[in-house]
Amino acid sequence: MVKNETDKMNTGTEAVSESEKQREFMSLVKALNAEAAKKKGRDLTACVVTFGCQMNERDSEKLKGILKECGYTLTGSEDADLVLFNTCTVRENANDRLYGRLGALGRMKKTRPDMIVGVCGCIGGRG
Repeated sequence: MVKNETDKMNTGTEAVSESEKQREFMSLVKALNAEAAKKKGRDLTACVVTFGCQMNERDSEKLKGILKECGYTLTGSEDADLVLFNTCTVRENANDRLYGRLGALGRMKKTRPDMIVGVCGCIGGRG
């Protein structure tokens, strides 16, 4: 018995590569985003904010490409439907800036509960 879309990807008789799983998942997200955009009457927007090292800058460019593939229109404004902070724990200044921005977006999210705010990078793995 298949419980969800992810299970469908994992129950085939032949092995499915990780890349194929990711492409299938991105297609699913793109379809869901198209529905959400239709309901809102506009394209969904995404903003990627980078704090930290050059590796974070490179990863942020990859994230932007993935978000575009998933149907988001990229913007430089944190007044977006999806805001991702890609940050580094090595630089204390980056942490301070992140927490300040999260506080401001937390207040904004109270008036826009459908807004998605995420944190990634090495700070995401910090315990």
